[in-house]
Amino acid sequence: MNAKACLFLTFSRLTYQTDLDENWLGRSLKPRDERREQDSSTTSEEEEEDEFSQMEEIFSQVQLCPFKKRVKACTIPYEPGYTNKGEYNIAMYEDKNLVENLEKEMKKLQPFYQQIHVYVRKKLMHYYPNVTILPDGPIPAHLLGNMYAQSWVDIYPMVVPYPKHKAIPDITDAMIKKV
Repeated sequence: MNAKACLFLTFSRLTYQTDLDENWLGRSLKPRDERREQDSSTTSEEEEEDEFSQMEEIFSQVQLCPFKKRVKACTIPYEPGYTNKGEYNIAMYEDKNLVENLEKEMKKLQPFYQQIHVYVRKKLMHYYPNVTILPDGPIPAHLLGNMYAQSWVDIYPMVVPYPKHKAIPDITDAMIKKV
């Protein structure tokens, strides 16, 4: 029984799968001339060139509409009712005021966000005394343990609140009761 290679392609989840026979996979990795010698069903070079020229002719006739300027020859709408890609992306959410609501929530979170930055900046200034960290400026990204400063997991041991306590108690139940 042939071993199967599993490769699945789903753009939404970025997982890959398709059933590939190992013989096909090995054949597809060989140069075209070698494959032609092995496989008698391969089309001739003339037929192949003919197919390529047909493809070139078809693709050369494709016209793209300019994004900003609509011309009379272009009758295909980009997306019905949307003026840009951002509107199209937001439309999938149920909330019509998504952007405004997110801005309101971000304004509510901003003081907490600033406090966290002050705390982390102070801890990093203590941990790295020879590095210039401005007391009211941005935290240098290279100190955050992630090349793009997207995750602060790597600096958690340096900035953990109450480091003398071994474990921070789980307050989930108390918060649920309060609600």
